[in-house]
Amino acid sequence: MTIEKSNIEDILKQDIGEINKNMLCSVYELQKEDNRLSLMDMLSDYFGFGDGEKYFYSDDSDWTKFFKSKVVEWFGEEHGLVLIDKEYWLLAMAIVDKEDIKFWDLSSMKTDNLDMAKKLVKLVSVTEEIGRENDQQSADNGKCCQ
Repeated sequence: MTIEKSNIEDILKQDIGEINKNMLCSVYELQKEDNRLSLMDMLSDYFGFGDGEKYFYSDDSDWTKFFKSKVVEWFGEEHGLVLIDKEYWLLAMAIVDKEDIKFWDLSSMKTDNLDMAKKLVKLVSVTEEIGRENDQQSADNGKCCQ
């Protein structure tokens, strides 16, 4: 299966509880790296990844502390839905450097609908979780989503 724009629209029509690892792997084959990358690329239509606003902050910065205080809901430990001045943003842990310092990125979201914003953050969170698990299980000669 090749991920297409209509697939994302179908996923976003689901109830937020339906967006989970098993559904994304069994229906959309997100255990395949090409499909994960395609999905994340197409999600840029919903986020400020390419043409919108995106910022990076170290874990100990005052800005990161401020943004974390504005999280409406966390999706795991690495993805938060932020509300600032009636605008939704995705706060995500981007990288951990050699000295174990976390860096967070803040990306604008192109929606003013709370339900849609939650679904988008959950979709990013679950997709990245699948990628991490698949990388680990591939190293162990296993498969994701079993």
